[in-house]
Amino acid sequence: MIKNKLKHNTKIKVISLLSAIALWMYVMLAVDPVETRTIENIPIVVSNAEEIEQKGLMVYPNTPLATEIYVTGQLSKLKNLDKNKITIYGEVVSPSQNKRPIEGKNEMHLSTNMPDNVSSTFKSGVVIVNLEKKVSKEKNIIVNVEGDKTDTTSTVKLSQEKVMVSGPRSMVDKVENVVASVNINGRNENFEEKLDLTPVDIYDAKVEDVTLSKSNVTAKVSLLSQKKVPIKFKFVENGGTENDLKDYEISSKDILIKASKDVLNKTESIDTADINLSALVDSDFIDVKLLIPDGVKSDLKSIVISNKGKAEIKKLFTFKPQEIEVRSNSGENSDVKLGGDGNIQVQIEYNSQLGTVEKSDIKLYIDVDDRNLSDDNCTIKYESKLEFKNISISPKIVKIN
Repeated sequence: MIKNKLKHNTKIKVISLLSAIALWMYVMLAVDPVETRTIENIPIVVSNAEEIEQKGLMVYPNTPLATEIYVTGQLSKLKNLDKNKITIYGEVVSPSQNKRPIEGKNEMHLSTNMPDNVSSTFKSGVVIVNLEKKVSKEKNIIVNVEGDKTDTTSTVKLSQEKVMVSGPRSMVDKVENVVASVNINGRNENFEEKLDLTPVDIYDAKVEDVTLSKSNVTAKVSLLSQKKVPIKFKFVENGGTENDLKDYEISSKDILIKASKDVLNKTESIDTADINLSALVDSDFIDVKLLIPDGVKSDLKSIVISNKGKAEIKKLFTFKPQEIEVRSNSGENSDVKLGGDGNIQVQIEYNSQLGTVEKSDIKLYIDVDDRNLSDDNCTIKYESKLEFKNISISPKIVKIN
C-alpha cells in the first residue's frame, strides 16, 4: 500500500528532485573538489622562432610540434579548460654553454601560463628538436620529351634554364636536377606549353620538403619535318665513279632525313664521305660514312657497298652496366641497381644487306621478375628492330643489388 502511495504521490517526487539538485549544487559550489586532467595534442609555439630564422636555421623534419600536459585544480576551474585555451611555449636552446640554437640536435624547454588556482605539469618538460641550415642552390632545368616520336623534336626553348631550390640542407643536397616533361603525341606543328617543375635526385625520384623559386616554365617546342632524299656518292681521285656502282650492291641509295622546314627545303641530297672502290678488291664490303649536315637528323649514319652476293659482317659493341635497362611488371625496378663494374661485350653477325648497324640499334635489358631468387642473378636480354644472323653477349649474367 505504501508502495502504491509513492507511485502516485507527485508531491513526494518533486521534493526528491529538488533535494537532488540542492545536493549537487552544494557539492559544486561549496565543496568544488580538486581533480587532475590530461590534455593532449597541444601545439607548441616556438618562442625564439625569430632568432632561429635570423641564424638561417629551420626545424627539420618539420613534423607538427605538440605535447600533452597534466592540469590540476578545482572542478569549476577545469570544466571549460581545453587545448584551445592553453598556449605552450618552447624555447629552442643548444646543450652547449652559450645555449644559443645550433645546427643539429637542440633542446626545447617548455613553459605555459595557466589560469589562477590551476597548476600544470608536463609529461616531459624538454623536447628534442633538430635544426638544419636553410640553403638555396641554383639547379639546371632538364626537359624530358615523351611520346612515340621523340626523335621528331628539333628544339625545346624554355623561358628560363635554371631555378633556385630552397629548403633544409639535407634535402637540397639530394636534388640533382629539376625536370619538366613535355608530351608530343598527336602534335604536328610547333607549340608552346607551360610545364610543371619537379626536383629529383640521382635516381629521378621526387625530392620532398624543398621549394622552387618558380613552379613552372614556358616551353616553346619546335618539331621536325621529314622527307626522303637521294644519297650523292663522292669518290677519291681514281677511286671509281658513280657509273661503276652498278657492279656492286649498295645497302641504300636514299635516306630519310628530319629537320626544320627551312633546313629541309634547302636540303636536296646527302653526300657520302669519299669512296675508294678499289678497297673492295681485298674486302667483301666497305662501310661508307654519310655526311649529315648540322641541323639535320637521320637514323641512317652510313651505308655498305659490297661485292655482288651476300657479304657477312661482324661488329663488336661495348655496353656499360648503367646502359642496361631494368624492367619489372611489379615496379621493383625503381630500387634496383646492377652489380659489378665490368663492361658487357656484344658481338653481332649480319648480312650486308641490312646496311650499317649502330650500337643504338641494340637495346640490352634485364627482367627483375625473372631473376634467380637464390643469388639475385639475371640474364641479359636484347631487343632490336633488325634481324641478326648471330648475336653473342658476354657476360650473359649480371647480378642485381
